Amino acid sequence: MVDAVREEDGVKEEWRGLNEMAREIGRIGAWAPGNYICKCSACDRTFEGDKRAMNCLPCAIQALQAAYERQVQLREQFQEDVESLHQMLDIAQVPREGPLGPLSIVGRVLSLAKGGVSSERSG
Repeated sequence: MVDAVREEDGVKEEWRGLNEMAREIGRIGAWAPGNYICKCSACDRTFEGDKRAMNCLPCAIQALQAAYERQVQLREQFQEDVESLHQMLDIAQVPREGPLGPLSIVGRVLSLAKGGVSSERSG
């Protein structure tokens, strides 16, 4: 998370420097540079930004970091789920590919559900 500490009477010097660099970059999450006085929806402090900015720069950075960490967790969970599926297919001795693989079976089921006729049943 962001390590900067805020002072009661304003933003610390580190944030001023970061704010100037961010102005050159442009929009970051729910913050964008501008000359309007806004209220942060996350921490309720006032900040200077675009009239449509919803968060101050520190809260926008924290939100982006949290979103990134969540994406990493979801990716790891997905990879674990795929591995579990492969283990179940191995236990059931179902081939992963070919005419009896799960994807081709699912494709045939979807085709039949849509009213398609399988080549095995026509004749």
